[in-house]
Amino acid sequence: MFARPRWLMLLSAALAIPYGVACLVAPEWWMGVWEIPVASGALLARMYGGQVLGFGVLSLLASGLDAGDGLRAILRGFCFVDAVSFGLALWAVTTGQVGASGWIDVAGFFALSSGFGYYALRA
Repeated sequence: MFARPRWLMLLSAALAIPYGVACLVAPEWWMGVWEIPVASGALLARMYGGQVLGFGVLSLLASGLDAGDGLRAILRGFCFVDAVSFGLALWAVTTGQVGASGWIDVAGFFALSSGFGYYALRA
């Protein structure tokens, strides 16, 4: 029997929606929270925020889906996105591109990619 990943989808939405809104509304402040030099990255942060907000909305909408091809595709896609993000976040922290607060992203992306991978294999 397939255990629905509702809690994981809701967690993903709860993390992604505020993160995306923060990037869209206050990119300079948000980048400062993560100790990322702002320079001229505000537009890029807003574009990233739109993507993350979209993932959050998709997670929220998909949280009630039962097992099927659509849910499996979403789980695999999120696993891929979060695994790539984990690698990039780890690289950014270990090379000094971001401050120590970046370890929060490393841990979060690892947890999400692991969770989505687990459910993708079971779906």
